[in-house]
Amino acid sequence: MMKCLSRPSSLIAVALLASCASSPPAAAPKDAGAVDSPAPVNIQSDPGTATVGQPGDGEPARPDRVAIRSLAELPVRTYTIDSSASELMESDASFDALAVPLARDMSADMLAYDIQDPEGMKQLLGVQMNIAVLQGRYGDARAIIERIRSIETSEVKQLMTGQVMGSLIDAWEIAGPGNDASADIFERNLRDRISGLSWDMVGEEVLARRKNAAQMNEAVFRGIVVSGLDPMLQENGGVLTYEVARQLVTFKSILVLQLPLQDRINRVYTEVARSNGAEPES
Repeated sequence: MMKCLSRPSSLIAVALLASCASSPPAAAPKDAGAVDSPAPVNIQSDPGTATVGQPGDGEPARPDRVAIRSLAELPVRTYTIDSSASELMESDASFDALAVPLARDMSADMLAYDIQDPEGMKQLLGVQMNIAVLQGRYGDARAIIERIRSIETSEVKQLMTGQVMGSLIDAWEIAGPGNDASADIFERNLRDRISGLSWDMVGEEVLARRKNAAQMNEAVFRGIVVSGLDPMLQENGGVLTYEVARQLVTFKSILVLQLPLQDRINRVYTEVARSNGAEPES
Protein backbone atom coordinates (compact mmCIF):
# COMPACT_ATOMS: atom_id res chain seq x y z
CA MET A 1 0.00 0.00 0.00
CA MET A 2 1.31 3.42 -0.90
CA LYS A 3 2.17 5.57 2.08
CA CYS A 4 1.17 9.18 1.64
CA LEU A 5 0.18 12.37 3.36
CA SER A 6 -3.56 12.31 2.80
CA ARG A 7 -4.19 15.93 3.82
CA PRO A 8 -2.02 19.03 4.24
CA SER A 9 -0.60 19.35 7.73
CA SER A 10 -1.60 22.20 10.02
CA LEU A 11 1.70 23.88 9.18
CA ILE A 12 0.84 23.86 5.49
CA ALA A 13 -2.55 25.34 6.29
CA VAL A 14 -0.91 28.15 8.27
CA ALA A 15 1.48 28.80 5.42
CA LEU A 16 -1.33 28.93 2.91
CA LEU A 17 -3.27 31.33 5.11
CA ALA A 18 -0.29 33.66 4.97
CA SER A 19 0.42 33.11 1.29
CA CYS A 20 -0.06 35.54 -1.48
CA ALA A 21 -2.82 34.28 -3.63
CA SER A 22 -4.80 31.32 -2.51
CA SER A 23 -6.71 30.12 0.49
CA PRO A 24 -6.02 26.85 2.33
CA PRO A 25 -7.52 23.72 0.82
CA ALA A 26 -11.07 23.07 1.92
CA ALA A 27 -12.18 19.70 3.19
CA ALA A 28 -14.32 17.69 0.80
CA PRO A 29 -18.05 18.28 1.35
CA LYS A 30 -19.69 15.40 3.19
CA ASP A 31 -22.26 14.94 0.46
CA ALA A 32 -19.78 15.00 -2.41
CA GLY A 33 -20.59 11.41 -3.24
CA ALA A 34 -24.08 12.47 -4.31
CA VAL A 35 -22.69 13.93 -7.53
CA ASP A 36 -22.61 11.56 -10.46
CA SER A 37 -19.08 11.30 -11.81
CA PRO A 38 -17.07 8.81 -13.80
CA ALA A 39 -15.14 6.15 -11.96
CA PRO A 40 -11.60 7.30 -11.05
CA VAL A 41 -8.97 6.54 -13.65
CA ASN A 42 -5.47 5.65 -12.50
CA ILE A 43 -3.09 7.68 -14.64
CA GLN A 44 0.70 7.21 -14.56
CA SER A 45 2.23 10.46 -15.75
CA ASP A 46 5.34 10.50 -17.90
CA PRO A 47 7.46 13.61 -17.19
CA GLY A 48 9.40 13.15 -20.40
CA THR A 49 6.41 13.74 -22.64
CA ALA A 50 4.45 16.25 -20.60
CA THR A 51 3.75 19.80 -21.59
CA VAL A 52 2.84 22.59 -19.24
CA GLY A 53 -0.79 23.61 -19.30
CA GLN A 54 -1.43 27.26 -20.01
CA PRO A 55 -4.59 28.44 -18.21
CA GLY A 56 -6.43 31.33 -19.79
CA ASP A 57 -8.86 33.82 -18.26
CA GLY A 58 -11.50 31.09 -18.06
CA GLU A 59 -12.29 27.64 -19.31
CA PRO A 60 -14.08 27.50 -22.68
CA ALA A 61 -17.73 26.50 -22.56
CA ARG A 62 -17.91 22.71 -22.78
CA PRO A 63 -21.29 21.03 -22.43
CA ASP A 64 -19.61 17.69 -21.68
CA ARG A 65 -17.77 18.93 -18.57
CA VAL A 66 -18.50 16.74 -15.54
CA ALA A 67 -19.68 18.54 -12.42
CA ILE A 68 -17.81 17.59 -9.24
CA ARG A 69 -18.04 19.01 -5.74
CA SER A 70 -14.52 18.36 -4.46
CA LEU A 71 -11.00 17.65 -5.67
CA ALA A 72 -11.36 14.14 -4.23
CA GLU A 73 -13.49 13.32 -7.29
CA LEU A 74 -10.73 14.11 -9.78
CA PRO A 75 -9.00 11.22 -11.57
CA VAL A 76 -6.49 9.24 -9.52
CA ARG A 77 -3.04 10.18 -10.78
CA THR A 78 0.44 9.14 -9.75
CA TYR A 79 3.87 10.58 -10.50
CA THR A 80 7.25 8.89 -10.24
CA ILE A 81 10.31 11.01 -9.49
CA ASP A 82 13.94 9.93 -9.25
CA SER A 83 14.93 12.43 -6.56
CA SER A 84 14.24 12.86 -2.88
CA ALA A 85 11.87 15.55 -1.66
CA SER A 86 14.92 17.41 -0.31
CA GLU A 87 16.53 17.38 -3.76
CA LEU A 88 13.30 18.57 -5.32
CA MET A 89 13.32 21.58 -2.97
CA GLU A 90 16.82 22.56 -4.18
CA SER A 91 17.04 21.46 -7.80
CA ASP A 92 15.20 23.15 -10.67
CA ALA A 93 15.64 20.08 -12.87
CA SER A 94 14.17 17.73 -10.24
CA PHE A 95 11.32 20.16 -9.66
CA ASP A 96 10.49 20.45 -13.36
CA ALA A 97 10.36 16.65 -13.69
CA LEU A 98 7.34 16.80 -11.39
CA ALA A 99 5.96 20.27 -12.12
CA VAL A 100 5.64 19.86 -15.90
CA PRO A 101 3.29 16.83 -15.89
CA LEU A 102 1.51 18.07 -12.77
CA ALA A 103 0.69 21.43 -14.37
CA ARG A 104 -0.47 19.66 -17.52
CA ASP A 105 -2.78 17.38 -15.56
CA MET A 106 -4.26 20.21 -13.50
CA SER A 107 -5.00 22.18 -16.68
CA ALA A 108 -6.61 19.11 -18.26
CA ASP A 109 -8.75 18.53 -15.20
CA MET A 110 -9.93 22.14 -15.06
CA LEU A 111 -11.01 21.81 -18.69
CA ALA A 112 -12.70 18.43 -18.28
CA TYR A 113 -14.43 19.02 -14.94
CA ASP A 114 -16.74 21.72 -13.64
CA ILE A 115 -15.18 21.98 -10.18
CA GLN A 116 -17.95 23.35 -7.96
CA ASP A 117 -15.68 23.80 -4.94
CA PRO A 118 -14.26 27.35 -4.99
CA GLU A 119 -11.62 26.56 -2.37
CA GLY A 120 -10.51 23.49 -4.29
CA MET A 121 -10.38 25.45 -7.52
CA LYS A 122 -8.29 28.14 -5.83
CA GLN A 123 -5.98 25.42 -4.53
CA LEU A 124 -5.35 24.08 -8.05
CA LEU A 125 -4.82 27.57 -9.43
CA GLY A 126 -2.52 28.44 -6.53
CA VAL A 127 -0.30 25.44 -7.30
CA GLN A 128 -0.23 26.42 -10.97
CA MET A 129 0.67 29.98 -10.03
CA ASN A 130 3.55 28.79 -7.84
CA ILE A 131 4.85 26.58 -10.66
CA ALA A 132 4.69 29.50 -13.10
CA VAL A 133 6.66 31.80 -10.77
CA LEU A 134 9.26 29.14 -9.96
CA GLN A 135 9.73 28.55 -13.70
CA GLY A 136 10.01 32.27 -14.47
CA ARG A 137 6.71 32.47 -16.40
CA TYR A 138 5.65 35.72 -14.78
CA GLY A 139 2.96 36.64 -17.31
CA ASP A 140 1.24 33.30 -16.75
CA ALA A 141 1.50 33.78 -12.99
CA ARG A 142 -0.17 37.20 -13.17
CA ALA A 143 -3.00 35.77 -15.27
CA ILE A 144 -3.56 32.98 -12.75
CA ILE A 145 -3.63 35.48 -9.88
CA GLU A 146 -6.45 37.28 -11.67
CA ARG A 147 -8.34 34.01 -12.06
CA ILE A 148 -7.99 33.32 -8.34
CA ARG A 149 -9.21 36.83 -7.57
CA SER A 150 -12.22 36.34 -9.84
CA ILE A 151 -13.25 33.22 -7.89
CA GLU A 152 -12.88 34.86 -4.47
CA THR A 153 -16.25 35.90 -3.04
CA SER A 154 -14.90 37.99 -0.14
CA GLU A 155 -14.25 41.58 -1.14
CA VAL A 156 -11.47 41.83 1.44
CA LYS A 157 -9.72 38.74 0.13
CA GLN A 158 -10.16 39.96 -3.42
CA LEU A 159 -8.22 43.07 -2.43
CA MET A 160 -5.49 41.09 -0.67
CA THR A 161 -5.16 38.35 -3.29
CA GLY A 162 -1.86 38.53 -5.13
CA GLN A 163 -0.37 41.47 -3.25
CA VAL A 164 2.65 39.53 -2.01
CA MET A 165 3.19 37.47 -5.15
CA GLY A 166 2.54 40.42 -7.44
CA SER A 167 5.17 42.41 -5.56
CA LEU A 168 7.62 39.53 -5.86
CA ILE A 169 7.02 39.07 -9.60
CA ASP A 170 7.53 42.78 -10.27
CA ALA A 171 10.78 42.75 -8.27
CA TRP A 172 12.14 39.62 -9.92
CA GLU A 173 11.40 40.98 -13.38
CA ILE A 174 13.41 44.10 -12.57
CA ALA A 175 16.36 42.73 -10.58
CA GLY A 176 16.20 38.94 -10.89
CA PRO A 177 15.37 36.40 -8.19
CA GLY A 178 17.09 35.83 -4.89
CA ASN A 179 19.22 38.93 -4.36
CA ASP A 180 19.22 41.96 -2.06
CA ALA A 181 18.24 44.39 -4.81
CA SER A 182 15.10 42.45 -5.74
CA ALA A 183 14.27 41.98 -2.05
CA ASP A 184 14.43 45.76 -1.51
CA ILE A 185 12.20 46.36 -4.54
CA PHE A 186 9.80 43.70 -3.29
CA GLU A 187 9.49 45.35 0.11
CA ARG A 188 8.86 48.80 -1.39
CA ASN A 189 6.30 47.36 -3.80
CA LEU A 190 4.46 45.50 -1.07
CA ARG A 191 4.43 48.53 1.23
CA ASP A 192 2.98 50.69 -1.56
CA ARG A 193 0.36 48.07 -2.41
CA ILE A 194 -0.83 47.46 1.16
CA SER A 195 -0.71 51.13 2.11
CA GLY A 196 -2.85 51.92 -0.92
CA LEU A 197 -5.70 49.72 0.33
CA SER A 198 -8.41 50.94 2.68
CA TRP A 199 -7.38 49.98 6.22
CA ASP A 200 -11.02 49.89 7.24
CA MET A 201 -11.49 47.17 4.63
CA VAL A 202 -8.31 45.09 4.94
CA GLY A 203 -7.02 45.86 8.43
CA GLU A 204 -8.25 42.68 10.10
CA GLU A 205 -6.96 40.55 7.23
CA VAL A 206 -3.54 42.21 7.35
CA LEU A 207 -3.29 41.60 11.10
CA ALA A 208 -4.37 37.97 10.65
CA ARG A 209 -1.78 37.40 7.95
CA ARG A 210 0.88 39.04 10.09
CA LYS A 211 0.01 36.72 12.98
CA ASN A 212 0.05 33.60 10.81
CA ALA A 213 3.26 34.59 9.06
CA ALA A 214 5.00 35.04 12.40
CA GLN A 215 4.46 31.33 13.10
CA MET A 216 6.34 30.18 10.01
CA ASN A 217 9.79 28.74 10.55
CA GLU A 218 12.15 27.50 7.83
CA ALA A 219 13.81 24.90 10.07
CA VAL A 220 10.42 23.36 10.84
CA PHE A 221 9.46 23.11 7.18
CA ARG A 222 12.80 21.62 6.20
CA GLY A 223 12.50 19.18 9.08
CA ILE A 224 9.13 18.01 7.73
CA VAL A 225 10.72 17.45 4.32
CA VAL A 226 13.68 15.48 5.71
CA SER A 227 11.88 13.46 8.39
CA GLY A 228 8.50 13.00 6.68
CA LEU A 229 8.52 13.44 2.93
CA ASP A 230 11.96 11.92 2.16
CA PRO A 231 11.19 8.61 3.96
CA MET A 232 7.72 8.51 2.41
CA LEU A 233 9.15 8.84 -1.10
CA GLN A 234 11.80 6.23 -0.43
CA GLU A 235 9.24 3.77 0.89
CA ASN A 236 6.97 4.34 -2.13
CA GLY A 237 9.77 3.98 -4.68
CA GLY A 238 9.48 7.61 -5.69
CA VAL A 239 5.75 7.35 -6.47
CA LEU A 240 3.54 10.29 -5.45
CA THR A 241 -0.21 10.72 -5.41
CA TYR A 242 -1.81 13.68 -7.16
CA GLU A 243 -2.48 15.42 -3.86
CA VAL A 244 0.99 14.88 -2.41
CA ALA A 245 2.54 16.16 -5.65
CA ARG A 246 0.59 19.40 -5.20
CA GLN A 247 1.70 19.57 -1.57
CA LEU A 248 5.35 19.27 -2.63
CA VAL A 249 4.94 22.26 -4.95
CA THR A 250 3.41 24.18 -2.05
CA PHE A 251 6.36 23.30 0.17
CA LYS A 252 8.87 24.45 -2.44
CA SER A 253 7.01 27.72 -2.98
CA ILE A 254 7.04 28.37 0.76
CA LEU A 255 10.74 27.59 1.09
CA VAL A 256 11.89 29.40 -2.07
CA LEU A 257 9.40 32.23 -2.56
CA GLN A 258 7.96 33.12 0.82
CA LEU A 259 10.29 32.32 3.70
CA PRO A 260 13.33 34.23 2.32
CA LEU A 261 11.14 37.36 2.31
CA GLN A 262 9.19 36.64 5.48
CA ASP A 263 10.94 39.23 7.66
CA ARG A 264 10.24 41.90 5.06
CA ILE A 265 6.61 40.84 4.72
CA ASN A 266 6.19 40.98 8.48
CA ARG A 267 7.85 44.40 8.62
CA VAL A 268 5.52 45.80 5.96
CA TYR A 269 2.42 44.46 7.68
CA THR A 270 3.62 45.81 11.04
CA GLU A 271 4.48 49.26 9.69
CA VAL A 272 1.20 49.62 7.82
CA ALA A 273 -0.75 48.45 10.87
CA ARG A 274 1.00 50.89 13.18
CA SER A 275 0.52 53.74 10.74
CA ASN A 276 -3.21 53.04 11.10
CA GLY A 277 -3.12 52.91 14.88
CA ALA A 278 -3.12 49.11 15.21
CA GLU A 279 -0.55 46.94 16.98
CA PRO A 280 0.05 43.42 15.59
CA GLU A 281 0.30 40.52 18.00
CA SER A 282 3.85 39.38 18.69
